[in-house]
Order: sequence, then C-alpha cells, then structure tokens
Amino acid sequence: MPDRAASIRGTILPVPIILINLDRSPERLDAMRRQLGGLGLAYDRLPATDGARLDPGTLARYYSEALNLRQYHKRLTSGEIGCYISHLRAWEMIVARGWDYALVLEDDLVLRPEFPDALAALAALPAGWEMVKLVGGRAKAVAHRIPMGKFSLVDYYKAPVYTSAQAVSRTAAEKLLRTRLPFGRPADVDLQLPWETGVRVQGLEPHPVIARADLPSTINHVASRKSVPTRRLAFLRQRAALNLKLLGENLRAHGPAVTLRCLVLKK
Repeated sequence: MPDRAASIRGTILPVPIILINLDRSPERLDAMRRQLGGLGLAYDRLPATDGARLDPGTLARYYSEALNLRQYHKRLTSGEIGCYISHLRAWEMIVARGWDYALVLEDDLVLRPEFPDALAALAALPAGWEMVKLVGGRAKAVAHRIPMGKFSLVDYYKAPVYTSAQAVSRTAAEKLLRTRLPFGRPADVDLQLPWETGVRVQGLEPHPVIARADLPSTINHVASRKSVPTRRLAFLRQRAALNLKLLGENLRAHGPAVTLRCLVLKK
C-alpha cells in the first residue's frame, strides 16, 4: 500500500509501478529501468500483449467486432487491441494485489526532473480521486484547478488522449473492469467517456512525464490508426453524439458558467 505521508528530506515515496513492455523491446525496458532505478523506484514489469499474436479465443474474450461497428468509426488495429488488453491486465493487477493505487507506465517515456515531486503530490491528493493522467498532448480546456505544490490537479472538459502514464486507483480499476469487457474502441477514447465508465479522469499539470516523440509506441501502434479507413458517416454521427454527451456531463459536473468558459477555450 502506498505510503501517504509527506516526503521527508527528498526521500521519494514508495508507490506500486506497473511497467508495460513488449518482450521484443528490451532496449526500451533498459531505458525505463535506468530512469526508475536512478530514482530508487522498484516496478513490476507487465509483459505487453502483442495484438498481432493473439489466439482467436483470447481475442474474442476482450475485443468485440460487433461493438466496434456500433461504437467506433474504424476497426481497431492489432496494436490498439494489444494496448487495451495490456491496460486491462494492469487494472486486474491493481485489484488482485489490493493496492490503493498504482502508476501504470508504458515504455516510451521520459521522466522529468519533477517526477519525484509528482509522486509526493499524488500521495497528498484528496480522498476520492480515481485516475490522474501524468502525460498529455496539446493543451486541453480545464474546468477546475486545485494547487498541489509545484503542480495542479485539474478537471478537464474532455480528458486528453495518451495511455502512456497515469495513476489508477483500485476503485477506477474495478469500474473499468466491470464496464470495458469486451471493448470496441481504443483505450484512450474509452477513457474520455465517464458516462460509460463511471471513472473521473483528471490530470496533474505541468505533466511530470513526457511521451518520447522519437519512439512511436510499439504497444499501441503496430499498425497506425491513420492507415485504417474511416467510416465517414459513422464518424460524423459519433462525433455529434460525443459532443452532446460531453456538454451534458460538464453541465452536470461543473455548471453552465464553467462549461461555457471551457467551450470558448476548448482545444
């Protein structure tokens, strides 16, 4: 169980870390081992699922083509399927080991110098948080900010993509395992839908982790999502439905004034 006491004299707080890494990517494992080891942080390596090598029975247990046709405008690549299954297995590990929470990391990351301070900020979070993103892409409209020392805990209008680094509570893991089996969308898209998952996704900013642009994820991009044909009508229908759901979710959670501000600033 993570130590929730304050950091003392620069000591880095212990926290369970799950590192997702493909067996065929030992150089990435070495890079992450050096970074984590340099901070004195232990981790559990979770062998990533190679979506291109799944047997039909395992594939059918996790991924539903019927759901994919109803929910998403592209078929999922083998990489996206393998990525999602890897994260499902990480969530299973959190529940099975009874951890309050764990960091779930992929192997294409750079830990910023502020990373130890981020661990202390996570340990001091108010009770009830569920998932906190530690990495993100372009800036997202933020509904609320709670100062946390060098960081802010933020509520987004729409959660950023990227599944490469997040803190996941046991409560969130349990909810996701109940609602996301089987799945039909990519993991990063599903985590933007709190009305389906029941999971509140927040962020720690500035992000203490960077996804390496020079290392496309071997977990998520065995084949590029962009190379898969888009079902155009399905895309337009899904985008309209998503925007309406997001609007309703934000009105419920944050009220009309904050929602309007986010719509003006939305990126």
